[in-house]
Order: sequence, then C-alpha cells, then structure tokens
Amino acid sequence: MSVLALVLGVFAAIAIVVTLVLRHRLRTQRRLTAAADAVATNRAGELATATARLTTAEHDLAAAAERATAAEEGTAYAEERAGAAEQELEESRDRAIAEERGRSPAVLGVLWELERSRSARTWRQSVAVDPDDAPALADAEHPLVVALGIELDAAREDIGAVVELDADVPADVPARTSLLVLRIAQELLADIVRRSEETTLSVRRDGADVLVTARGVDETGAEVAPAVLDLTPTSDVEPVPGGVRLRHALGDATDDADDADDAEIGNDDAAPEAD
Repeated sequence: MSVLALVLGVFAAIAIVVTLVLRHRLRTQRRLTAAADAVATNRAGELATATARLTTAEHDLAAAAERATAAEEGTAYAEERAGAAEQELEESRDRAIAEERGRSPAVLGVLWELERSRSARTWRQSVAVDPDDAPALADAEHPLVVALGIELDAAREDIGAVVELDADVPADVPARTSLLVLRIAQELLADIVRRSEETTLSVRRDGADVLVTARGVDETGAEVAPAVLDLTPTSDVEPVPGGVRLRHALGDATDDADDADDAEIGNDDAAPEAD
C-alpha cells in the first residue's frame, strides 16, 4: 500500500506541476494575445487616421483642381473680354477717325460746293426759262437760302402747287449745317408737296440750333404733315414732328439781334422764280 500511495503521490505531484505549467503558459498566451490585440487596435486606428488623412488630401486636391480649372476659365474669359474690348476700342478709334475726316472743313467745303453745283443744275434744268441763264447761286450772298429757294421753285414747276419758304437763318451757316439742312428739306418736300395744295418749308434758327420743318394743307383745308424721316437720333440730329432739329448747328450763335455778323434771312432771299 505504501508503494501504491507513493506512486499515486508522484502522479499527483506531476499532475499539479503540469497544471501549474499549463496555467502559466495560458496566462502568458493571454498576455501575448492581449498585447497583440492592442497592437492590432493601435495599427487599425493609425490606418483609419491615415485613411482619413488620405481622404482629406484627396478632397483638398480635388478642390484645388476645381479652383485651378475655375481660374483657367476665368483667365480665358478675361482674355476673351480683353480681346473684345481691344477690338471694340480699335473699331471706335477707326470710326472716330472716319468721322473726323468726314467732318473736316476741307471735305465739308467740297461737299457743299458739289451740292451747290447740283442746285445750279436743278435751276438750269427745272426752273430757268433759258438753260444758258446764269444759275441763281452765282455769287449768292446767302447760298443756303438761295439753294432752298431753287428746291421750292423746282417743286412748283414739277407739281404746280403753292410752295413757300419761311427762312430765318444767318448768312454764315457752316458748310456741314448747310448740307444737312438742304438734304432734309429735299426729303421733306419730296414727301409732302404731292399731297398738299399749299406747302410751307420752314428753316429757322432756335438759339444755336436750326429747326427744319414742313407743313401743308390739302384741297379741303385739312392739315398735311410730312412723314417722320428715317434718321438715327444722335446728339446733333433729333427728328421732331414735321421735321428735324439740328442741335448746335450754328456753333456759338445766339439770338442777339445786335449781332452784326448774323444777318437774318427771310423769304425775300429765296431764288427768283422763272418768268
């Protein structure tokens, strides 16, 4: 019995030792597993942080790309606008040069001479009894009023209606104004004389402006007005009922009756009618 007890005691001791060893190993394994889990958790957190930073960086990069694209588009638009503005400026400069050339005294003087030649031809062909008669414009003291009178005389000969001139302008009307007045008068007369029994063409100063209008009456006594001329309104030309107002057409002229250089012209200065 003693031997058996001894053997059992040995086995029991061995079992206790094995149990202690296994428990120690288990505790060690648990500690290692916990440490590994902690490391894995830390690494997972670091990975999540890195992923978030990467996502933020990607968003920042996309936003930067959008800003760069917008900046490029803005630059392209600005360049386009600058090009358009430069082209518009160039066109404005060209128009200004052309207008300045067209308004030069030399050019306007030649145009007024040509218009007086046309009026003289109208006198010879439509008014004068003898084609060889000297035109009414020869050495005229007030060529604009005489030229207007020729237009009225030609209308009388052509239509047979009563056409009168009511002129009140200075003798030294600028060439540019003379051209405009004569052409406007021609258009007004061409529209109204065939619809009127009596027509009055009025060319009168109004301060520094010149007002060119026409009015008439038909066979029933009803008032007849010319159609509105198809003119583009500008700072110098203003279509008005019955005609056109030419602003600043007389330069610095005023209404002073004492201005010796601005002799007033009336109906008596119109071109003489053919016998």
